[in-house]
Amino acid sequence: MTVLFRESDLRELVERLERSGHQVAPLDTALGDEYLDLHVDVPPYWNEPHLKLELGGHLTTSIVLIVRRSAD
Repeated sequence: MTVLFRESDLRELVERLERSGHQVAPLDTALGDEYLDLHVDVPPYWNEPHLKLELGGHLTTSIVLIVRRSAD
């Protein structure tokens, strides 16, 4: 099963982590404008590099959250 998080979900998570005293690197949700940024792979997926997929009618990609836990 696949779980998709909306940008609003990620921003809420960052806020909750920061309220708990953790440090979170700025969330970068820029779409990008390089060749691979502009390509969205659709089913059936190609065995080629891709950063974005159409999945269940949604544009999806990966994201990294960098979190430093609080000292407590």
